[in-house]
Amino acid sequence: MKIIYTNLITSVTSSATQLSSDYAIAKVENNYPRQPYISDAATATITVTCSGAEAIFFSYLAESVTVTFKDSGASTLSTENYTNSYTLSEQYLLNEKTHWNDSVFVACPTNTNTVEIALTNSTDVKGTLNGWVTASNGNLGRLQASAANIYLEDYPQIKLGTFVSDGVFTEQINRITGDGTGTEDLQLTGNGGANFTVSSMKLPLIVNTIRAGKVLETYNPNVGMSISRDSFGIRQERDSGLVYRLGEIRRRFSGSVQVLESERATATKVFAGLRMQPVAAEILGYQTNTAVFGSFFEPASIAYSYPGSQLYDYNFEFVELI
Repeated sequence: MKIIYTNLITSVTSSATQLSSDYAIAKVENNYPRQPYISDAATATITVTCSGAEAIFFSYLAESVTVTFKDSGASTLSTENYTNSYTLSEQYLLNEKTHWNDSVFVACPTNTNTVEIALTNSTDVKGTLNGWVTASNGNLGRLQASAANIYLEDYPQIKLGTFVSDGVFTEQINRITGDGTGTEDLQLTGNGGANFTVSSMKLPLIVNTIRAGKVLETYNPNVGMSISRDSFGIRQERDSGLVYRLGEIRRRFSGSVQVLESERATATKVFAGLRMQPVAAEILGYQTNTAVFGSFFEPASIAYSYPGSQLYDYNFEFVELI
């Protein structure tokens, strides 16, 4: 288990601007994953200045990610690459979550001064969507499939920042209201009130919280650690009698880790001092989808493993923030 317990980020910039000021690059430094950076381009490079950081964490929506570590002289120390694919018919299954964002928790080489995060989305995800029908009010309207109205819940590629192209001009979705059938349920950044045939769509490039700093590393959690899930979904009775749920799922990790005597003082400060504070953690070193942004909601308890072992068992509960 690894925990970033200090913040050594001094600046974050992006090669692209943002969908709007509400989604500026500065959002990645706050504690609210629901207020991300949304790029106005499908390719962008984010530069994080974090001299002395031992690890960096970020969550994102992108198909291809390259992380480049550089020293103070801008020489490349190392690179890491990540790829993701998104199946439109399984929008509620990826990473056992109800959203598509993935996370990276990676060690920084010695002498790291800046980290460059290059992200790209390139796949056409329009599926059966092929028409934009404008309302009488400028750039408001709705998307259709074969001239039929659609429900947004059936098309997970419709997100804030999704790129919609007619083959000549490309615009972004910058407002979503209603269920998709309303004449003004979507708003594009441009268009000016004209209907058009949708030739392609790309997912937005999104980056949530970024953290970089010193790391507390323990052994992986012991056998018996549990992962429970809190649902924030909406329950709705359908005509068939089935219960329909739409919403996010928050993971709750509960278990114990062993800490060496040499790390006991730091571990005690981290588990106690950061309680109720947002932190980045990698729960299991061999499972990439357990890199999460969350908080210790309850005080951790400590127990001696056995006399003279210089090993301590810390019982913890770590709750994901969504």
